[in-house]
Amino acid sequence: MDFVRKVAAYCRDSGLLHRDECIVIACSGGSDSLALLDVFSRLRQEWRLRLVVCYVHHGIRAAADREAAVVERAAMERECAFYCHRVRVPQLAAATRESIETAGRKVRYRLLRQTAAAVGAAAIAVAHHRDDQAETVLHHFLRGSGTAGLCGMRARNRDIIRPFLGVTRREIEAYVAARKLPVQIDETNFQRFYLRNRLRLDLLPLLRQYNPAVTEDLNRLAAVMQGEDDFLCAYAAALGRKYVRPGSGGWTLSVDALMAQPVAMRRRLIRIGVSKMTATPITFQQVETILALAAKATGKEFRMKGVRVVCSYRELCFLPPVARRKTTVSSDASVVAVNGPGSYRLGKRQVVLAGAVTPPVRDNVLLRCGTVTAWQLRYRRPGDYICLQNGSTKKLKKFFIDQKIPASRRDQIPLLCNGQEIIWICGYAVNSRYFPAAGEDYIRGWIQEETV
Repeated sequence: MDFVRKVAAYCRDSGLLHRDECIVIACSGGSDSLALLDVFSRLRQEWRLRLVVCYVHHGIRAAADREAAVVERAAMERECAFYCHRVRVPQLAAATRESIETAGRKVRYRLLRQTAAAVGAAAIAVAHHRDDQAETVLHHFLRGSGTAGLCGMRARNRDIIRPFLGVTRREIEAYVAARKLPVQIDETNFQRFYLRNRLRLDLLPLLRQYNPAVTEDLNRLAAVMQGEDDFLCAYAAALGRKYVRPGSGGWTLSVDALMAQPVAMRRRLIRIGVSKMTATPITFQQVETILALAAKATGKEFRMKGVRVVCSYRELCFLPPVARRKTTVSSDASVVAVNGPGSYRLGKRQVVLAGAVTPPVRDNVLLRCGTVTAWQLRYRRPGDYICLQNGSTKKLKKFFIDQKIPASRRDQIPLLCNGQEIIWICGYAVNSRYFPAAGEDYIRGWIQEETV
């Protein structure tokens, strides 16, 4: 099949092009991207395309000035708009502490997207081909990637399209020679300092000695894994909509529901929960750490950039990050003296103590009053305890654990106290020593309003 028709068929079958679209073509002046520009210019009339060519000067090589001029001339000859962006990648890499490869890729795609937005483009076309796909899959395999990594590059990844994933480097080189395109040679493509170059120049030729069809086999592996990953992602998304729910100031996931799933779905549900709070990629080891957290005691947590995961009573809570803090010790400003019936505000809560003649209200408690001159309304302190109906005492921390009150809420619960002895854990329990006996004077207590 004619090369141009083969590319056109791949674009049509993969849904990469539609009529009357504007396409930004990323062109470096190398054989692949010049061929892409030439092919699209020949398809332009058939698809009624508007083409914009973009060159990114990385500020690394002196030859880039000449290459930019060659790409501009190629664009002008084909009546395409031309944009050139200049950036200093080595300085960016040093500032971000990234490799030159990583920093260059990030800024290149940022500038391509900036250009696409400026011209109203529907997509950005890049010239990755089947040999590039083989390198990518092999690279991910060597890094121990899972299903997503072995998918390699997609023909379409949101706004990025890859029309050449259906053709090989050899086919492109034959097309370039036939069309006599002014190919520019980037000498860094032959420097073994870069891992991708070592894969292309050394490892893949070695692997062809064991399997001459290794490039096609790696491409087939990518196609198979893409189908598998699409199914698993769709199934995990359905489970995520069912089990990952808003709550506790973030998102929650039932531990029981999580552990009932196959391990592949558990990992994906963890990724869904984390993605609700942060765009930071999560590693396999971080996923495994969070899964292990699900089996631990309430209050255990894991932190990564942008999210805090807490195990809280058979739930994993995905929460915004907060500074670590110790148990609250009430300051004078958060201690309210209680000297009899009245309305007392502590933080955002209003606690009412009313005389016995006051009509009962919902959820009120009765407290033997006696003398109340030493009572205080405050938050928890180390050493606080409460007396139970069976005559024993229990530390406040143990009470909270037994009642399954999340750690994040414990510092906001008002306590009516006499020294370290708790009279009333507001909204939860009354000290048995303060239950009024028959005929004793008492007061009613309740929380009038609560704004958490």
